[in-house]
Amino acid sequence: MANPGNDRLFAAAPRSHVHPADWTNAERLLLVGADETAATEITALYRAANRSLPGLQMFVTASAALERLAEEAFDCILVVHAAGELRTRGTDAIGFCSAVRAAGSTDAVLVLSVSPTDALWKAACEAEVELYVGPPLWRSNTLLLLIDRAIQQRATARHSQRQNCADRQRVDREREECAELIRQQRQLIASAPAEPSGSLDGILPPELPLIYRELLRTYVMTGSTSFATEISKLAQTFALAHLTPRQVLQLHLDQLELLVKGIGQRSARHIVDRANIMCLELMLLLCECFESQNARTWWAWRRQPVADLGLSLERRAA
Repeated sequence: MANPGNDRLFAAAPRSHVHPADWTNAERLLLVGADETAATEITALYRAANRSLPGLQMFVTASAALERLAEEAFDCILVVHAAGELRTRGTDAIGFCSAVRAAGSTDAVLVLSVSPTDALWKAACEAEVELYVGPPLWRSNTLLLLIDRAIQQRATARHSQRQNCADRQRVDREREECAELIRQQRQLIASAPAEPSGSLDGILPPELPLIYRELLRTYVMTGSTSFATEISKLAQTFALAHLTPRQVLQLHLDQLELLVKGIGQRSARHIVDRANIMCLELMLLLCECFESQNARTWWAWRRQPVADLGLSLERRAA
């Protein structure tokens, strides 16, 4: 919102910050609450600045302007606030600005006032509109600069809204993909007929799932790989509890699901990718623990010829 006391303070305001994609040098304006004289003087301002004004529509009453806004969008809406009321029907600028935003319009709005009240300042802030205070109103070149700024600010707000919407859609899409990935991993657990996963209650200390989740959270959030000691202790604990790899994977997926639900706007795909790396490291250490506990049996099995394991390269190739 602007309160220019001297037009020279605004005369040198740069316009290079306006993005070319959002900028148009041929504005379409809607003038509310003024007369033909005001429209003529605004047109003269644009002509003097060598700028095009292809569409300047004027409505005396706010209701007629709102009906027009329901059919057409404008680059900027100029609202004349005269003694607290618009002309003819007494609809105040405060109600009009609120109605414009309530209708879902994102057009730039600039209120022109000689002496605004506190209520007008408050309404301008709540409706995210610009307020031009000064006796010349539409007779000053400052008006063109403030129209430019109002248009740019609304363009920036629209771009930010589109970006936020795109970010929310990306987050939702990633979470759906991660939920599907976790579901597929759970199918690996359920596809073992000889080894039902069952519940881990009573097998592990009650605080261990929480400890695992906190380690998993720290691992994926920090992106650090300096947790080898903690992961090794977990592997040793699981091996002592005689947990199978499927049971460990079940615990991992349970805690991963809880973690993904509470990550806010973070990338769910990144979280799952990092969590899979930690799970892979844990599985490798768990296998090493099993090897250490059953060294003789392990080496006797591993040294058998491949043929003794029932593999057939010909059958696999077929």
